[in-house]
Amino acid sequence: MTIVESLGWVGGALAGLALLRYLFHRRLHRPFSRCLDCNTPLRPASPAQLRHVPRSTLAIDPTAWYCPTCDKVLWRGSHVRRMRHTLENFARGDWVVAGH
Repeated sequence: MTIVESLGWVGGALAGLALLRYLFHRRLHRPFSRCLDCNTPLRPASPAQLRHVPRSTLAIDPTAWYCPTCDKVLWRGSHVRRMRHTLENFARGDWVVAGH
C-alpha cells in the first residue's frame, strides 16, 4: 500500500494533495532546499553564479542557490511565494493550493 492509498485518496490531483498533506504533517525538513528538477540538495550560489539572477531580484533578496547536478541557479520568486502560501493554508487546515 502506498502512502497516498494509506491516506484514503486515490488518483489524480487528490493523490498529489494527499501526498502534500502527508509531507506537511511529517514536518518537511528545510523546504525549498532541493532542486525542483532532480531533488539534489542546493548549495549557496557563488558570486559568479549570482550574475545569472535578475538584478531586480537581487535588489530585493541577494540570496540564491545553485544545483550542481542541473547546473542551474535558483532564487526566491513567485513559485516560492505561492508554495509558502499553500503551506500556510495547509497549516490552518485549509487544503487550498495558492494560485488556483
